[in-house]
Amino acid sequence: MTFRWPTVVVGCVFAAAIIKLLLAFHTVGTNDVLFYRAYWLKSMEPDGGIGTTPEEPEGEADDDGTGGGSPQSLESFQTPSGNIACVVGDDGARCDIADRSWNAPRPAGCPAEMDYGQGLAVSDEDDGPGTVVCAGDTTMNPQAPVLGYGESTSVGDFTCTSEEAGVTCLDDGDGRGFFISKQSYRLF
Repeated sequence: MTFRWPTVVVGCVFAAAIIKLLLAFHTVGTNDVLFYRAYWLKSMEPDGGIGTTPEEPEGEADDDGTGGGSPQSLESFQTPSGNIACVVGDDGARCDIADRSWNAPRPAGCPAEMDYGQGLAVSDEDDGPGTVVCAGDTTMNPQAPVLGYGESTSVGDFTCTSEEAGVTCLDDGDGRGFFISKQSYRLF
């Protein structure tokens, strides 16, 4: 049996590359994901669509290193079943669902490479009813706190209520919003 140095060297380089890649993904970590989720609500611009990648806000870095801008109140939760998870902020609310028996139409302007229909959103940027989500991210977070059935959470003008039948989120100012459940959804 002969020892082949090129094979050993290539194997070590490959292993080092895999370790570096794993460390890079680990380094991205929770703070960047939370920043993206928190800033997602700011990205609901009419020209950008829901879920588009936002540009980093201007200003000096905050204490948490996520960039500048004024801090935004943000609340995330999941239902007791874990099937629906939501993020509620000053500018809107979004809920995604893991298991559903309905399909929503692709939103106008939703690029072919983006996922859609995995959730619903309402924003104070829009005057119309809630919308079907077009995004490459998710609000599903198994570590989010549970909002019990019959309980509500509010941030700014937006309130979401968890019920056994599903979750309702609305803009308290004008009543626009959505209802999402395993069986159905409504935009209003």
